[in-house]
Amino acid sequence: MKVLTSVSLLSIALLAGCQSTSSPEEQTIRSNLCTMGDGNGAEYTSEKFEQAVLDCGGYEIITDDMVVDQELMFSFSNGKKQRKMVLMEDGTGQYSMLDKGTVQNITWAFLDNGSIHLEFEDGAQWDWKLIAEEGNVWAVKSYYADKDGYRDIMTMVVTNKTAMMQ
Repeated sequence: MKVLTSVSLLSIALLAGCQSTSSPEEQTIRSNLCTMGDGNGAEYTSEKFEQAVLDCGGYEIITDDMVVDQELMFSFSNGKKQRKMVLMEDGTGQYSMLDKGTVQNITWAFLDNGSIHLEFEDGAQWDWKLIAEEGNVWAVKSYYADKDGYRDIMTMVVTNKTAMMQ
């Protein structure tokens, strides 16, 4: 009986230690994340991106107070490729690949529809549309295209770390 009790207590302790460290807001966004239309390849056009956004219920407007001088964190490959982006009021910004230790200068602008257009020094372009928001955590559907023809539609969870500290 002692062994069974010890095993049960150990199991409970291990399960408690394996609980997610994400915030309730992040858990809500992740559990409702709409990835319809996501993928990559030549057939993933800006028109397919617009359709993917509509299939996910449309989008909300991103405002300057949400992004200007804010530390935006997100990742790719199940969290292995950590990214940080800071956008300045003058239309410039920095895109950091934390896993590689590199930083790229970018330019950015709001589009008339309330989404963000990013441009990298190598000519790659990336559009972001906000499809859901829970506090300082967002679901963003994005469309990336580089000069070599690589195209990607992807939904990602973005956390505004600056807003978390306020």
